[in-house]
Amino acid sequence: MNRTQRYSYYEADARERIASLVDAGSFREFLGPARRMMSPHLAQLDQPAAFDDGIVVGEATLRGRRVLLAAQQGEFMGGGVGEVHGAKLTGLLRRAAETHPEGVLLLLDTGGVR
Repeated sequence: MNRTQRYSYYEADARERIASLVDAGSFREFLGPARRMMSPHLAQLDQPAAFDDGIVVGEATLRGRRVLLAAQQGEFMGGGVGEVHGAKLTGLLRRAAETHPEGVLLLLDTGGVR
């Protein structure tokens, strides 16, 4: 998605939001669809599950500078932060503390902690 498409920020999903912000083709997702991470508790509670638990984390360049990013998927359980979601965000912030990127961007679309 680019900045001129018909979607608003709110209508875009997490990956589209990232793509619209960073340098074209530079985003590398740390735990993409092939590495499914779902909360083990959602099925027990008869709640929907998503392979990414409502958050996308990775690295990219923004105007040529290395950044780490997290983007929440507000459509998944209202953007609520659960166990896997929180672990992915914590892992991203720990990586930032270790690798010192130019910036850490958090694209938040949340209804709170679940």
